[in-house]
Amino acid sequence: FLFNKPTRFLELDPDFQIITEAAFSSENQSIISHILQIAHKNGFKHWAIIMESILSATPQSYLPLLAAFPRFSALDQEIAIQYLSQKAIDGSIPSRDALCELFLQHDDQRARDLALANSFSPQDLTHRALFYFLTEQWLDYERLDFSHTLLNAAYESAPQSLRRRLLSQSRYTGQIAW
Repeated sequence: FLFNKPTRFLELDPDFQIITEAAFSSENQSIISHILQIAHKNGFKHWAIIMESILSATPQSYLPLLAAFPRFSALDQEIAIQYLSQKAIDGSIPSRDALCELFLQHDDQRARDLALANSFSPQDLTHRALFYFLTEQWLDYERLDFSHTLLNAAYESAPQSLRRRLLSQSRYTGQIAW
């Protein structure tokens, strides 16, 4: 990897497990920067986005990951969810939010299942109401948004695909009061 031989690297580490562990275990920032620079240079851009996001673990660092996620290969998506969930389970609030956002923005069921299994929910109240509603956590939703103002606000600012999901969920569950 470090000697710019991407074909040879992929033969040895096709699922990026070894290089990912090396990046996470290194405490030397210059080595991490060098690994990420080579990843970009050799066409492993999506893996680099994942690593940059998760290594920084800030709300802003997750924005590129969330934006690029639909264009990731199945392997890259799996790597992102695996390491994102590890950080979330270790207590990273931005990682928990990002995991929930993968479900909200991209309807990723793996992210949904991990968030539910670990009782994660977004910190932002509007996103939390949306998350509770879309995951059918009715008691939590009613406690948070009994007047439906948060869900209405989420609907008004949501992209068309999320609006369709909300309307479909409403019709399917009969939760149409909002």
